[in-house]
Amino acid sequence: MIVCIAEKPSVARDIAAVLGATARHDGYLEGNGYQVTWTFGHLCRLLEPHEYTDQWKAWALSRLPMLPDKYQTKVAEDKGVQKQFHIIESLVQKADGVINCGDAGQEGELIQRWVLKQANCQCPVQRLWISSLTPEAIKEGFAKLKPAQSYQLLYEAGMMRAIGDWVLGMNATRAYTLRYGKNRQVLSIGRVQTPTLALIVKRHHEISHFVPEKYWELKTLYRDTTFSATKGKFKEEEDACWVANFESAKINCEIAEDGKSCKMSYEDGASINVHLYSDADVRFEIISCYDFLLSGTRAFEGESPRDKYSRLLIRFNGLKKFNLSVVVEPVGDAAQYAIPTCE
Repeated sequence: MIVCIAEKPSVARDIAAVLGATARHDGYLEGNGYQVTWTFGHLCRLLEPHEYTDQWKAWALSRLPMLPDKYQTKVAEDKGVQKQFHIIESLVQKADGVINCGDAGQEGELIQRWVLKQANCQCPVQRLWISSLTPEAIKEGFAKLKPAQSYQLLYEAGMMRAIGDWVLGMNATRAYTLRYGKNRQVLSIGRVQTPTLALIVKRHHEISHFVPEKYWELKTLYRDTTFSATKGKFKEEEDACWVANFESAKINCEIAEDGKSCKMSYEDGASINVHLYSDADVRFEIISCYDFLLSGTRAFEGESPRDKYSRLLIRFNGLKKFNLSVVVEPVGDAAQYAIPTCE
């Protein structure tokens, strides 16, 4: 008889239906040479500190750190869990072979291995590795079973994580409780729960200390629809107005004799010198900033710098105090290139 151990009852029913194990028994399904049973949650777990030695029963800083020579497991102290484990144990001890049908992952591997170890499984074990429970996927998985040893490293990784959780949780909880706990209050510490609690506390602190601030956005109404500018929010009204006026201002461009820079003049008389990008500069900036290749640049090959840049319309698009960028817009059919700085 082949015993299949699934991660939960619903998965066991799906597998049993494909295998033809339709006879219901207490804690498992049987038929066609298979017995399909299941776990639920962590049937087994690592021993508590006092179960290793009586010296760790009392909480004392002098007894820390607690590091067992060998980490051992036990069946969880729950009547339902104990009952299901004994059913699995009796099936495994009579089986000709076992198929681990646990969840395809590190945690699923660990849960099943602990159960098989606790049940003192001595028969050959194979692994079913599927991520879908359709009949086709289950059939394909059973056709490609692998020896349990093929997943030994996965089990060991899960075991190391469980041991790490135990070492941190047991030792840090006792240390913090003894050092900072008041009125017999237990300060529970854990690899997952403590960072999660820190995030909650941080967010609560931000909300409780929130101070409303005024900000300005650029919006326009067009055909009864409000559009927001991509510039984002401005803390100062002056900055928002400056950008609004700047975007609508007319700009005159005068290209220098060397063809490498451009003087940009505005209606209010202000001006700025902007470095013009060569074909290679365009490609380098975009690759270095955004990690993708620029196509369509051959339109400028073979031209002198003066001819090349004289064919460009330059539009300055930004502020020195904000993200500075230049848009190079070739005349004709060539594409328009946005050239952001990497500052």
